[in-house]
Amino acid sequence: MTEYDYKRLIREFEDELYGYVFNLLRDRTVSYDIVEECFMITWKKYEEISVEQSKAFLFNTAHNLVKKEFHIQKKRKMMANGIFEVSDTYADMTWEDQNYIEAITSLLPAEWKQCLMLHTWEGYSYEEIARMLNISKAVVKSNIFRARKRLRELRYKEI
Repeated sequence: MTEYDYKRLIREFEDELYGYVFNLLRDRTVSYDIVEECFMITWKKYEEISVEQSKAFLFNTAHNLVKKEFHIQKKRKMMANGIFEVSDTYADMTWEDQNYIEAITSLLPAEWKQCLMLHTWEGYSYEEIARMLNISKAVVKSNIFRARKRLRELRYKEI
């Protein structure tokens, strides 16, 4: 694909791609962000993609990004495997709820807390966390499992 083909791709499919993403998410801002990210990914790989493949590549990329967004939204709604229900994001919580989260997670070892927060609040995958922290995926899973287990134990002690 040439630069000219890429620009033509944007003109031809930007609105259609936005409509597809918006129909799935029903959120204008996130939909625009995903469409923009689709075109950025396509630009990065334009040498590998033929003109014939470009529309399919765009829509497959959009589909995958929408799935990822659903996954992130789901994770943001549950803290520590259902221990704490959140409204939207940590920043949207009340001061009291934020203090509760800080207090309860401060009882965890730092590496457990870091993995749990990156996975639950930020929506990072195990693989992404492992790369960021320079540890194995198994260690990330183990840290999150142990953190959730400890939080459940602490919750039952409070009751």
